[in-house]
Amino acid sequence: MTRIIAPIIILFLIIALFWGGISPLIYNTADASRPGILAQRAERDSLNQALERADALTALEEKLNERFGALTPQDLAKLDSFLPDSLDPIEVVVDVATIAKQNGLSVKNIKVETPVITRTTNTAVSTSTIVIGSLGTESFSATVSGNYTQFQRFISDLAKSLRVIDLTALSFTSVDDKDTYQYTINFKTYWLKN
Repeated sequence: MTRIIAPIIILFLIIALFWGGISPLIYNTADASRPGILAQRAERDSLNQALERADALTALEEKLNERFGALTPQDLAKLDSFLPDSLDPIEVVVDVATIAKQNGLSVKNIKVETPVITRTTNTAVSTSTIVIGSLGTESFSATVSGNYTQFQRFISDLAKSLRVIDLTALSFTSVDDKDTYQYTINFKTYWLKN
């Protein structure tokens, strides 16, 4: 009789030990402070993937630093003209006026849009100067006069200039001459914020 009962008792003890002791170690989902083995394996896999991505990003950073180190001073000057680390509105006005005059347009008015600052709790919001991440923008408007061909060349030269300029609005009116128009453009330019 003990030959039959002893194995049954041992079997029940093994099952109880598994469900009471070992199973919670493997599948513990009830206690978040003590995750089970499966949850720890999943977390380990996730962390290993994050380490692989970090290694890939480190390699990319080294590659980009190497490419940046290979830039000539002339290339760095072009890059600084393309996206300077500060904005001089007078320089932008002079650049636009020079491009207009090179194309035979007469410049009537170039204005830096005055930012309207609204103060809220410790924050200033501006309608013409906007900071997106580490990129700043400034809005301008200009009025130029000339024929359509001159204006096309002016816009083309603005697009080819080293400085990034986005044309945001354009309007025109006819002047007394049948071939001369007055063009009013609004545009934005960008710079890196420190």
